[in-house]
Amino acid sequence: MNETTPTEEIIKVQVEMLAFHENGTFREVELLMRNGDLDVQLNFIYIMGQNDIQPKQVSSVSAGDVIHYKGTHIVCSVGFKELSPKELKRYRKIPRRDRIDSYFTMENS
Repeated sequence: MNETTPTEEIIKVQVEMLAFHENGTFREVELLMRNGDLDVQLNFIYIMGQNDIQPKQVSSVSAGDVIHYKGTHIVCSVGFKELSPKELKRYRKIPRRDRIDSYFTMENS
């Protein structure tokens, strides 16, 4: 039998694909979310957002993309950083080719 337990639920998470796509491109990541701290959950979303696991017509979730789950979190080279609405708005305004440099600044702040 393939039942979910009370500690699991199937969810759909929106990832804003800002690293390699123009503004307005989103990837929907569908997953069976398990209990755990937020960092574990964000890592799971990142893993399930890879085209090897869930093929989509957009790139895999990458550093510089933004996960909209329990807040707004930018994917860093290692881990995640929560963004305020003001930081996200500022990040979206940066030309796509310049975002990679700016996200390293955000990562270290």
